[in-house]
Amino acid sequence: MGNTDWIIAGLGNPGESYRRTRHNLGFMVAEQLAERWAAGPFRRGGKSEWTRGGFSGSAVLLLKPLTFMNRSGQAIRHWVEAPENEGARLLVVYDDLHLPLGKIRLRIKGSAGGHHGVESIMEHLQTEDFMRLRLGIGVENQTRDTAEFVLSPFSAAEWENVKEMLHQGVQAIESLIAHGAEKTMSLFNR
Repeated sequence: MGNTDWIIAGLGNPGESYRRTRHNLGFMVAEQLAERWAAGPFRRGGKSEWTRGGFSGSAVLLLKPLTFMNRSGQAIRHWVEAPENEGARLLVVYDDLHLPLGKIRLRIKGSAGGHHGVESIMEHLQTEDFMRLRLGIGVENQTRDTAEFVLSPFSAAEWENVKEMLHQGVQAIESLIAHGAEKTMSLFNR
């Protein structure tokens, strides 16, 4: 067994132009956790920005893959296969077009649901057996091209909702680490 209990990988795209876009919610959650747990600054290595922190007696590796969304699996495999992370549980945090804006869902495993970042992780790890926290970005009357939509920034009107969803996401992750998946799903998957 390694000395990491959890790997939490927030998905997104590197670079300032993507910072506040819908596709970068995973990065935003990783950054909030790092700040909340006083994990220290993110460093570069293993095709990612990473830092280590702790919560509720668990050692946690926080990742922001720098491979761009559709190749997230390359970076995550590097960390999952590292000896110090052997036996660590993986949680992937990402935006989901199929959930309404502001809703979150924790899942134990499952399909990629058309999310290319998750498809890449499944392909590189050769399993769908990892936990995911999905953050809703769907809107009722979505008329734009999907790629254009997910790479667009949130509107000022949406930010209140987004901030609340990020807060919920952070709380769900802390609940998952402290109390396990079943209890967390019953609390947050409403």
